Parts: sequence; C-alpha cells; structure tokens
Amino acid sequence: MKPLPALSRLTLKVLNEEAQVQAILLSSLRNIESLTFDHSSQAEIFQNLDYSLAASHLWALVYELPGNDSSVILFHRLEDIVKTDDGGYQIGIFHEPASNYCNFYLLAHKNHEKSFGSHFKGAKLAIFQYSYQDLFGSNCDNYMKYLTALSLSISSSASTLKAVILESISVKANIEDLDSVITKCYKKNSRLQQKIVTAKKNIRKLHSQLTAKSPENNVDCVERKKTNKGILYSQPSDLGCEVNGNSVERAKF
Repeated sequence: MKPLPALSRLTLKVLNEEAQVQAILLSSLRNIESLTFDHSSQAEIFQNLDYSLAASHLWALVYELPGNDSSVILFHRLEDIVKTDDGGYQIGIFHEPASNYCNFYLLAHKNHEKSFGSHFKGAKLAIFQYSYQDLFGSNCDNYMKYLTALSLSISSSASTLKAVILESISVKANIEDLDSVITKCYKKNSRLQQKIVTAKKNIRKLHSQLTAKSPENNVDCVERKKTNKGILYSQPSDLGCEVNGNSVERAKF
C-alpha cells in the first residue's frame, strides 16, 4: 500500500478570516499555498459532475492545526460552510488566486455521502479539484446556472456583510458612549480626591492650633473636693483664682 504524503500547511481565506490548516496533498500537481473561499452551493449546481469519478479528483485531506486557536476556529467555520440550515450538507467552493480561476476547489464533508463523502476517509473534510470543463462541459446552460447561483450567493453575502457593518457601528457608538462616561467619572473622582486632600490638610491645621492652646494657659480656678456624700467646696476664704499669674477677686458663695 502506498504511504500517504507528509502533512503540509495550507492557508485558507474565508471572508475576513485567514488561517492555516494541515493538509495531506494527494495531487501530483504543483504545490499550492493558499485558497480563497467564494461561496457555498448545493451539489446539484454542477449538472455535469460524475461522482463516480470523484476519487480521481481528490486533491487534499484537511485537518486543523492542534494547539493553534486560529486554525481551530477556521476549521469549525469550514464545517459550517458545508452544512445547511436544515442539517444537511453542501459544497464549499474555493479558488486559487494565483491561477486566475483556472480550477475549482470543492470542499466537502465526509458525511455528505450523496456527493463526495463516500470517496475519502481519515478526515472530516476534503478538497476536490476540477477544471471548468470537468464541471460544466460544453453546455452553456450549465455555466449560466452556475453564474446565477453565484450572483445570488454574492447578494446574500453582501446583505450579511451589511448587517455586520451596521452592528459594528452600533457597538462602536456604545463603546464611545461608555468611554465618555468613564472620562467624566475619572474627572469627578480626581476632583473628589483633591477635596479629600484639602480637607485632611485643614483638619491637621486645626488640630495643631488646638494643641497649641495647652491647659496651663487657661484659668486655674475653683478647687473641688469629692467625697462619698457629693461635692464639697472650700470656704470662700480658701478659694481664689489666678489668671496668667494675676490674682483675681476671691469667689463668693
């Protein structure tokens, strides 16, 4: 049994995303480094396609890059590309930018048994390579049908892109509003911090002024004696006041 070729890196571009995946290239043609996604379509769009010969057009088996987040995300996107809303499968159509659309590269899922799924094993996704002649033959109606489907797909993609742009504009406006609120709160907080600093300085200043007025500088007057019966005052002759060293008239009771 002939061994499979070694794994290669393949860059796939899907809308605004781009990432590398692993691929086992089975074709003997020149090495291709990247493919770009065009659109998805039902397999019936290719009226001239003979699936019994699909194995001879198998170009690559596709795998995600383990540990590479971008590759894992893109691989899941590729799986979505070949699935329909009702749970069925369709074909993802890619082209090689450098070849000026000389060939079609059809991405298929292994579970799409009615088309390509029965012609490859060992991978979830595979790419099949076809020429225009392979897919459409010499019948102009086949070309026109494909171009009509392509136009509808482009229109749908444009609507989706417009919705994404409008949503991004809305999100950007919300972010700007939040930035404005944050800026106002920051300025308000700065003013409050400054007021707190000023209040602390005033409190320390007032405390210093009160401390400077010690009790020794106040009036030293009226002796009081406490007994278990209450407060008794000395005789008037024994009571006197002195303010800053100057005698004051004795207290009278």
